Amino acid sequence: MNNSNQTWYRDWVFWMVTGMILIISVLHYSTTLTEAVFHDIYRRLYYIPIIIAAFRYQLVGGVGASVIISLIYLPHLISHWGISPEQGLNKLLELVLYNVVGILSGVLVTNQEKERQRYEDTANQLDQSLQELQAQSKRLIEMEENLRVADRLAVLGELTASLAHEVRNPLGSITGSAKLLANDELEPEEKEEVAEILMKEAERMNQVVENYLSAARTEPKSRQKFQLNEVLTSVQRLLAEKTRKRNITFSMRLPNQPVNLTMDRNHLYQILINLLLNAIDAMPEGGTISLSATTNSGKLQLIVEDQGKGIPQEEVANVWNTFYTTKQEGTGLGLPIVKRIVEEYEGQISLESELDKGTKVTIIMPQE
Repeated sequence: MNNSNQTWYRDWVFWMVTGMILIISVLHYSTTLTEAVFHDIYRRLYYIPIIIAAFRYQLVGGVGASVIISLIYLPHLISHWGISPEQGLNKLLELVLYNVVGILSGVLVTNQEKERQRYEDTANQLDQSLQELQAQSKRLIEMEENLRVADRLAVLGELTASLAHEVRNPLGSITGSAKLLANDELEPEEKEEVAEILMKEAERMNQVVENYLSAARTEPKSRQKFQLNEVLTSVQRLLAEKTRKRNITFSMRLPNQPVNLTMDRNHLYQILINLLLNAIDAMPEGGTISLSATTNSGKLQLIVEDQGKGIPQEEVANVWNTFYTTKQEGTGLGLPIVKRIVEEYEGQISLESELDKGTKVTIIMPQE
């Protein structure tokens, strides 16, 4: 029962229905029995408060109004029965119809209200589900970003050893140059030459550190315009010591003309470093890693191919699943995050592999 039913005595509809019943009943009893036409009209008017009560108070209202009207109308029916049994029977049927209409109207309105309530509950549940899905989506995005950070840190950890080697060379040159500058026997021209070497080596060391830091930055995606060769050269330097120790050589095939890209430079670092580290780890006995880049119709195609252990054909589909890895100390984050980055730029990535023959990863991305 709704609130309007619980406080029916305060409702204006209740008083309107009550007033209509009283007015129609007064008209009935104040009109002589010979005025049959008026009595027929008054009988029909009783349906109005019955239907109004049913719409307002559902089954309770419809039945209640019809029963009250029946009780009020019953003395009038009995008085007519003595005059004309035929008219009395007709009015008895009318009285039965009051109750039938009251019941049917009440049932229909009650069912309609139940359906309305059901739809309203469903709408509320859908709204609640939508809010929960939005909250879950937000949490998934946050988790994805955390995974990216974890992946970048994992990559940095793997590159720490080669960073030490990269820094040692320019640092040795800087130390030697500083010792020479401390020697008062050098001519001004020689000092100038040594100072120039010192500056170049310092700049080279700064560039090495900057390249490593680029792989760990966590700023939101920002698009910059740069050349592909710049990033490839930096990545090759980063991995030079690791490839040297593994007896691995790079084979790069690039377009003759400079390839300009507009994207987050750090994202391209992350893509290439992950793919090349996977290729290096797949070739413990050495070999060649091929990296080619071609452009066509405003799109860049990057292919990284190794001669490593490969992946069983039945396992290839799993490489995009988070935490799936074929490496003993792998995290299973690299390829899923690479795929997510590529798709953020509306690109495509695919992987082909054959056991004991190698793996080929192809990326197609818009240049602008």
